[in-house]
Amino acid sequence: MPVTKHGIVYYDDDPHKRVFRRIFPTFDDNELDQSPPGFPGETWASFGTNKTRPSKMDKVAPTDVTGRLRGTPTTAASEPVIYYVNADAFLASLTDAEMDTYQKWLGANPQWSNQMVSLGTGDVPTLTTACVAPCWIVIVGPGTPAIGTLQKTQSFKGQQISQWVA
Repeated sequence: MPVTKHGIVYYDDDPHKRVFRRIFPTFDDNELDQSPPGFPGETWASFGTNKTRPSKMDKVAPTDVTGRLRGTPTTAASEPVIYYVNADAFLASLTDAEMDTYQKWLGANPQWSNQMVSLGTGDVPTLTTACVAPCWIVIVGPGTPAIGTLQKTQSFKGQQISQWVA
């Protein structure tokens, strides 16, 4: 049987289903159901994971381009994802010193897996309808996201920035 699938592993208790491992079979799809080499009794989904959390492996086509967030075996289910709306041009315009000031205002943990997920430019409620809590939504300019509660606002370089938490 040829290789037609690869595996993606994530914690099933993570609302974002952040992928922390990809398994690429060498010869055929049956390798996804076998133990990792040298680790009998383990599965690809349980290998090197937090055993108190349910881990899961989905078998997907190699052509599957569904956007999946990245995680690590230690990414907590409660760790928020930071989404940005209408922010690309603004963030690109910041100097290093301005970026430091902005990062201090934002107050994100630099160890979080997904520091910036750009939702693009456009209508704020529409762009944020697929956001899943826990998350932070940072909006440049006006607009109210589909989920979340306003935490703080600030003016940077003549732009209003707001942070929403869901």
